[in-house]
Amino acid sequence: MIDTSDTRPYVASDLEWVISSPLLTKTRPEFDLASLPETAALLTSVRDNPAPLIEFLTGMKRYNLGTYFEYLVFYWLSNISPVSVLATNLQIRDETKTHGELDLLFSYAGEVNHWELAIKFYANTATSGLEENWVGPLKKDNLKRKLDRLFDHQLPLCTTEVAKKTLSLSNIKSEPIKSSPFVKGVLFEKTKTTEAKTLLPGRIAEDCEIQFWCTISDLQANLTDNINRYCILPKMRWMSRLRDIDWRVFGCPNAHQALTEIVLDANRPQYVAFGKFDGDDVVEQCRIFIMPDNWESLPTL
Repeated sequence: MIDTSDTRPYVASDLEWVISSPLLTKTRPEFDLASLPETAALLTSVRDNPAPLIEFLTGMKRYNLGTYFEYLVFYWLSNISPVSVLATNLQIRDETKTHGELDLLFSYAGEVNHWELAIKFYANTATSGLEENWVGPLKKDNLKRKLDRLFDHQLPLCTTEVAKKTLSLSNIKSEPIKSSPFVKGVLFEKTKTTEAKTLLPGRIAEDCEIQFWCTISDLQANLTDNINRYCILPKMRWMSRLRDIDWRVFGCPNAHQALTEIVLDANRPQYVAFGKFDGDDVVEQCRIFIMPDNWESLPTL
């Protein structure tokens, strides 16, 4: 059993982000389950008592952001009455090999639906209209590679004969099935000072969430004077709404130097939230991916 105790303060806001944040791709489910009154009731229930969701999360096979995102979606759709979840992470295999996995199958409005789930964060390195120029912070992935696999392999998988056989054995009606991506995430432009509107790749939704990234050397120039709090976000907290106790003071002279040393010592990008203390609370102002100064010159794997 996976220990999910560190998710306790955050699960309600994480579930809300999964449900309510903008979708990343233009292609999306044709129905909006997020707007159902049952979804609103579920979010209220989790805010009041997160224990059932926390217990559900202990069933995760792996403790990473992608699996956490999937399980939050599973919990959501398993707990709203118009939806009936039929299968999750259903492996499609024959006698010789595994062909892939169907992330989520559920029935809604009398039809079987197939969703492929993903949470992705990509930073722009050059011409923003080209998918291959949006890369993961560690440069191990890029937007084009992900979308090609999503649309060319993962979504069509349920129409293959081997998948139909697997679905039949699971007593799931294989025809027709509506396949849709359910992809959330954030795209990061280089510095917030870019005046021109970001030219998005053709398969990306115009209303997707866009933040910005900068090198550690350029950080101070991209912060407003009223920022006086910061929080370095562990990957499992990239979706989370922060609490007042999560913030550290960013007003003292050595705060920027301390953050610089963290980025340099880790030699890897850091996702950092910045805020200001306003009255009795800290109000978040922005989130920035801070890259080592040599990040752009590093090869994409």
